[in-house]
Amino acid sequence: MAIRVEIHPKLRADIELALAAHPFALAQIIKDFTVCMDSKGQSLPSYMGCDQPYHEPAAARSGQLRHIHIALPPQTFRASDRQAYRKCDIKRPQLDAALVYVQGELYEDRYMILAFFAPSAHDKAKVNAVMTRLGVLAKKFRDEN
Repeated sequence: MAIRVEIHPKLRADIELALAAHPFALAQIIKDFTVCMDSKGQSLPSYMGCDQPYHEPAAARSGQLRHIHIALPPQTFRASDRQAYRKCDIKRPQLDAALVYVQGELYEDRYMILAFFAPSAHDKAKVNAVMTRLGVLAKKFRDEN
């Protein structure tokens, strides 16, 4: 099946605003994310890295919210590194970024992008209210997909 990626309509403006400060176009992120998911992480652009779930808060875990580490310029991830080793350095918060998404439960070829955290992605992921909201939206998407 063909991978289908959508942006949450209520969050599109927030995502576009977050991306505006960085040299990434939303259309390119969607295209690269689609290739990444279709290849199960075997085909990655130099800026996409480790794919991991969020465990906190409970709503993020319940919604099976996930994120992909994003290398902000001037950094890139080494092409020779496997996806699991391509991580942002939390000691360099100005270059710490993540693409937040959820995968459909019944239709595993469906994905929804919910946020782009940058800079200081790890710190932004610790904001309980933000993560709870994203987790609730993720669960709704999974329940419908």
